[in-house]
Amino acid sequence: MSKLARISMLAPASVILFGVTFYPFVFNLFFSLMDVNIHNFNEPRFNGLNNYSRLFLDVNFWSTLNFSAVYLAGCLLLETVFGFALALLVNRCTAGKKFWFPFLLTPMMIAPAMVGIMYLGHFDSLTGNLAYYIQTLLGISDPLLTGVLGQIVLILIDTWQWTPFIFLLVYAALQAVPSDVYEAATIDGANAWQMFGKITFPLVRPALAVAMIFRTLDLIRTFDHLYIIKGGADGFGTLSIYIYQTAFQGGDFGKASAVTFILFLLLSWAVRIMFRILMGRTLSAKKETT
Repeated sequence: MSKLARISMLAPASVILFGVTFYPFVFNLFFSLMDVNIHNFNEPRFNGLNNYSRLFLDVNFWSTLNFSAVYLAGCLLLETVFGFALALLVNRCTAGKKFWFPFLLTPMMIAPAMVGIMYLGHFDSLTGNLAYYIQTLLGISDPLLTGVLGQIVLILIDTWQWTPFIFLLVYAALQAVPSDVYEAATIDGANAWQMFGKITFPLVRPALAVAMIFRTLDLIRTFDHLYIIKGGADGFGTLSIYIYQTAFQGGDFGKASAVTFILFLLLSWAVRIMFRILMGRTLSAKKETT
């Protein structure tokens, strides 16, 4: 096949990739350097890094960044631990898997907006049944969606919904581990902890890394259920909610574009660090064997 033929075959995919990734990125970077809002949208003015400097002086931006970091760390830790443990437990079960699987995977299939509506009906201080009983019995006003307890509740909601995602990928990886490896380790006298550390975890690590990277991307972009439950109030908002409020409620598209570019940098940095940490040993081991 000639070089021209190969280029012509790749051209359609390249054009589509350019249209859905590179062009929006450049357009957003251009807007982040402009003074553009709802009043002068058709006549934007160049203002350099002014949008970024305004962000660094914005208290709401820093509180949002702080909440996003706490929310990301808490959800990722709990979902990884529970998902991994659940996969190990189900993998060891010899009966009842067909019965339990629908219950384990159902939370992941519910739309995030519906999850927000469902839990708001329990935790809201005005209409929530759990909040009502706590206020009645303990005399505490609005206890479940404010302060540190509110952060914990929101983290647990996301953990409930997305632990099945970690479980599913890790369980699939466990099913691919050949049983004769464990039989050989048993003959050699290895105990359960040694088999987990030397066999199970190294073989499952790539799938776990993929699951954690996908969850990191989703957690940083979280919008639906958090906005429905809190609406970004009390500092309980991710950067996605901050971007929405800045652009479509405040009408400041230049500042929102600056936050979007910062979010892109954070996502790129987070994925690169996580990939090096979680996949580094696996890749180096493959290089040694080859």
